[in-house]
Amino acid sequence: MPHVGVSRCGMRPCHATTFYPVDCPIAYDPVRRLGFRYVCTSGFRRGDFSQLRAFSVDRGESYPLKDLPLSQWALWFLEWIEPSEAQSGQLLGLLAIDRPSDDQIVIEHRLFAYKLGESQLRLRPLCRDAYKPLAFCPKGKPRVVIGGDGLHLWDLETNQCHRLTRNGRYPVWSPDGKGIWYRESSADLHYYDFAANESELILGLPHQRHPEFWNARPACLTKDGRYVATCLTEKVLRGVSQKGSATGARERVYVHNHRLFMLVWAAA
Repeated sequence: MPHVGVSRCGMRPCHATTFYPVDCPIAYDPVRRLGFRYVCTSGFRRGDFSQLRAFSVDRGESYPLKDLPLSQWALWFLEWIEPSEAQSGQLLGLLAIDRPSDDQIVIEHRLFAYKLGESQLRLRPLCRDAYKPLAFCPKGKPRVVIGGDGLHLWDLETNQCHRLTRNGRYPVWSPDGKGIWYRESSADLHYYDFAANESELILGLPHQRHPEFWNARPACLTKDGRYVATCLTEKVLRGVSQKGSATGARERVYVHNHRLFMLVWAAA
């Protein structure tokens, strides 16, 4: 069995002599038939390093796109944004950067956009409390919605970002590009309309006094946007524990009821 060590390019197991794929998905450009992935390796000659690489389906060969510094690595998000009439296609991903701070290492997470052939990544810090936050425009426009501490619209062309809503996570762009489906808790579903510049509560379970996101997930849409599926979770107080916690205080016990909803959506 070949030796496996721990590489500093992401602190993940890396093959000693060959490229080792990490927990980052493969993106694909169907026009040029190119696949993209992130790899890291640890070897005698080059030490620890990581790369964004491309694989040509037609030529059957792999080649590097961008070498990343030792302290940077790509994570669980990598997507290919289709080109529009005025813009070329580009990769969108999530980059982790470790920075020494006193006696500890602080890891920063940033979004990156990368056009093939460019020398640098275009970076944008993530908003606070982001949870799988990304939804990019289905019409090929260089715009991305980030969810976490509210919804934020990031223009990849100008590298400008502004807030759309005060609250919101798990954004999903409507197929027509006119709005965003998102969650404000596990028990609701909202829709943001770009033309009206306002949000609307589409579904919401009543009597949810303590909203949380533990069971929230992105809504699922058909390609034409006509049907929307989502699961809402009702949190109901069942009682108070008799034994209490380790501190002696009694704890509230809740039951969670999960409900699946299917909507037929006819936007105005």
